[in-house]
Amino acid sequence: LERYPESELAPLALYGRAQAHVRLAEHHLGLRDYAELVRLYPEDELADDALYLVAQACFETGRYTEALPEFERLLAAYPDSRYYDYARLRIADCRYGLGDYDRAYLLYSSLVAQSRLTEVVDDAAYGVELSAWRRGRHPDVAAATEAYLALRPASYLAPKLTLLLARHRRDSGDLEGAIALYNRILAQHPGSPEAADTTRELARCYRRTGAREEAIALLTEALAVSTSGTVCAGLHFEIAQLAREQGDYDRAIVHYSSIVGGYPGSSSYIPALYELAACYKELRRTSSAREALDRLLAAGAPNGYRDRALLLYAHLEQMDGRLALAVSYYQKAASSSSSEIAVQAVFWLGECYFGLGLYDDALAAFQRVIVESSEPYPGYAARSLLRRGQIYEARRQPVAARRQYLLLLRGDYPQSYRREAESRLAELR
Repeated sequence: LERYPESELAPLALYGRAQAHVRLAEHHLGLRDYAELVRLYPEDELADDALYLVAQACFETGRYTEALPEFERLLAAYPDSRYYDYARLRIADCRYGLGDYDRAYLLYSSLVAQSRLTEVVDDAAYGVELSAWRRGRHPDVAAATEAYLALRPASYLAPKLTLLLARHRRDSGDLEGAIALYNRILAQHPGSPEAADTTRELARCYRRTGAREEAIALLTEALAVSTSGTVCAGLHFEIAQLAREQGDYDRAIVHYSSIVGGYPGSSSYIPALYELAACYKELRRTSSAREALDRLLAAGAPNGYRDRALLLYAHLEQMDGRLALAVSYYQKAASSSSSEIAVQAVFWLGECYFGLGLYDDALAAFQRVIVESSEPYPGYAARSLLRRGQIYEARRQPVAARRQYLLLLRGDYPQSYRREAESRLAELR
């Protein structure tokens, strides 16, 4: 920053210095650097991240009047930011913290209707309940809800409020309490509009407690009586996900295939095609997996699923030993806007180059992983360092190999990779 202020690495250096200050508990210096990054490099890809952290720091210390304009600035300046919905949630939280419950209620409700981020929707749904009750000046949301239900158990609001209370229990970590409330809705209000959501949320609670068969049985019962195509597609998908978690790929394939064959217009169609291909891959039925991915790509899937499909396609080609084809798919996936997909693609691209004996290309790919992904994806960075060391060993360059293993040992990497590096160093001695 002092010697090369015009370098393209300057924003990254400033961000790194901010992180270092935070880790040293020098939070005021870290926030100063984040704010400086936003001021000097507003177009940099890290600017929205830094701005969110500055605003979040104000929010977490109760400085809502300072946090509000920063979050609103993020919405205006970075509409494509991954923090966009989180900033909207925090704006609602700030309004709530300032006692503007009417405005908070509207903001939370808007997020529940529009956001696609599960954790944002869950928090906003709780905010709807919280701000709604605060508008009635009830000091404790959960207590007020329980008191109302005890007083008027037959109210038309009972299933809705019980569902909100169950969600409150679930979100606070009381899964047993949530399960009891969900079961109460199904027992006392089986025909209510909330019954479908209750069934699915109860199944998710069972899933979180490890009771997957109970969850599958519950969803299967709901599937048998449902007449809505949208609901059926969603139920098939959740059953398939549970079966897959148990390693029952054949049962998962049946339900994913039901969506693909019966509900092509549903929101579950593209995800089902991808998951179907992933299940076929686990069973090493690579031709069936390719067929599902071809359908997904032909359907004009959103970029996220398109990139994931390209990555999975590359894995299939690699499994079948067609490394040159795998390389072409990994190269496409490496340009993904998703850092997680991109880093996986670049790492496996390096593995393919290694398998083809193209060591210079492999070294370059692994170096890219190390430079770009050491902090967010330390496992891939550690594996890249190990592979670079092995390449240098194969080239009879022990000094260069030793350097890679030492870099791994000096970094903050998982212990299993550190042990392997120590083993390789011992052999080099």
